[in-house]
Amino acid sequence: MACVGRGDQTTYAGSVLYAGQITTASNPTQQPITGSFLTALVVDDYTPACAYDQMQFTITLGTCTVVAVADGVAVARPNVFVDAAFVLAPAQSCDIVLPSGVAHVDFDDGVFGIDALGHLAGDMNGTVKSLNGIEATTGHIDLQFTGQ
Repeated sequence: MACVGRGDQTTYAGSVLYAGQITTASNPTQQPITGSFLTALVVDDYTPACAYDQMQFTITLGTCTVVAVADGVAVARPNVFVDAAFVLAPAQSCDIVLPSGVAHVDFDDGVFGIDALGHLAGDMNGTVKSLNGIEATTGHIDLQFTGQ
């Protein structure tokens, strides 16, 4: 029987490396979107002491909140999943605030994991629909987070 205890939150301080490209109607040449920034990633609504496979969480990066699903959770202890893995639920989008501006991203997929020491790492990638309010004709971005 799965136990459900919602409302907990863990913040992981770390950094994001991102890389991608975008084209617009006014600038059809591929423009790189690359850089890094320090941030916190917040994991909400997980069960601290009794994790189970397919449990849903929210993960927040700045103003962007997405839903992730536990995938193959092995063991849990209070406030930290040990060797846990989560995958991004399908069909999500949000605005990611980058040093170069705000990118609206439709996420294709994402994977996160927490190791036995409580370090979180993850990768999300998707289609850039706009950058700073300018519609993209093509665009892609990959964001890699590491933190503890």
